[in-house]
Amino acid sequence: MDKITHKVRCEQWTSIIKECLASGMPKTTWCREHGISDKSFFYWQRILREEAYLTTLESTLTPAVKRIQLQQLQILLKSK
Repeated sequence: MDKITHKVRCEQWTSIIKECLASGMPKTTWCREHGISDKSFFYWQRILREEAYLTTLESTLTPAVKRIQLQQLQILLKSK
């Protein structure tokens, strides 16, 4: 998936996840009522959380520490 496609999908899933959370319903119930696969919902929720964590981490670390820790995190994420 290219970067533009990934960005668009992230935006779409961010909107979907926010709508689900705002509903106050259990996630699986909301997904079922909206024709969304539980598996897809939780996959994208995990992806967006990981990306948010990495973005936060990038903004709080010094450049040398950032580079090392990001490389280690990327290795860990790829091994999942």
